[in-house]
Amino acid sequence: RSGTSYLQLLDRLVESHDFDYELAKNVVESIKDEIDWNAQAVKSAKYFAPYRSSRDDLLHALVYNKFTREQAEYAANKIGL
Repeated sequence: RSGTSYLQLLDRLVESHDFDYELAKNVVESIKDEIDWNAQAVKSAKYFAPYRSSRDDLLHALVYNKFTREQAEYAANKIGL
């Protein structure tokens, strides 16, 4: 199972749980410091890596899944790509 980025969590609250955007943002902001977003990116990188043909392809997948470029780079480095 893949990890969750800050923006994915925000989107999930709005789209799947019918939160008002501002309420969802406040919820995510209230817990953001308790979540290791780099670890979430690594989790996603491990999930996506078998399906990606290169580091750039993996980085693209992570950024597409709303991780920051820095989080994507961290994750790719951490899994050895």
